[in-house]
Amino acid sequence: MVYSLNVDFADDNIEGEQNFYVDLMNGEDLVYRLFMIDSGSYARMNAIKYTYARIGEKQLEHIEAIQAAENDDSYTSLAFFHIPLPEFAVAYEGYKNGEHEGFGENRESGSPSKFSTNQFERMKNAGIRGMFCAHDHINDSVIDYEGVILAYGVKADKEIYHDSDMLGYRLITLTGDDFSLDNVQNVIHDYYEYSKGSD
Repeated sequence: MVYSLNVDFADDNIEGEQNFYVDLMNGEDLVYRLFMIDSGSYARMNAIKYTYARIGEKQLEHIEAIQAAENDDSYTSLAFFHIPLPEFAVAYEGYKNGEHEGFGENRESGSPSKFSTNQFERMKNAGIRGMFCAHDHINDSVIDYEGVILAYGVKADKEIYHDSDMLGYRLITLTGDDFSLDNVQNVIHDYYEYSKGSD
C-alpha cells in the first residue's frame, strides 16, 4: 500500500504562496517525491515592463537542500509548476526535428520568463526526472529531453482561450520507480459531450 505525506521541510521564507512536496511511500521505502512549486505570475523587468515570473533562487536552493538531505537516489522525483521553462520550447523543436522522443502538439509559442535562468539544469541535477507545467493553453506536448520528461498539462475547461479538441487532462501513472514517456498520457474529452448542459 502506498501512503503520502505533505512535509514542511523548513521555514525558509522562500518565494511563492505554496512550495511543498509529497512523498509517496511503499512501507518504509520512498518511491516518488512530488514537488509542488509556485512559479509565480508576473515579475518586473524595469519601471514599466513586466515579464512572466520564474522559479526563484531560494526555491531552487530549497529543492536542492531537500534532495541532498535524503541522501538516497533510489526514488523518483517529479516537479509541478505553472510557468514553463525555456527548455520546453527547445525540447519541442528537437522533437519536431526527430531529435527527441515524445508526443502531443504545441499550437502556440512557449511563454517562459524573459529572465535568464538555470532552473532546468539545477532541478535536473537535483534528481528531478519529470517537470510538468501549464500556462500555455493550447500546448500539450510531452518530450523526453536530456533524460527528463518535460510535459504540459492539458487544459481542462473552456475559460479564457482554448482549442475545443484539446480539452481534457493529463494522466500520470506511477508504477514502481520506472518513470518514462510511457507513464504520461493525454486524455482528451469530446468537447460537446464535456460541455453538455453548460454555457
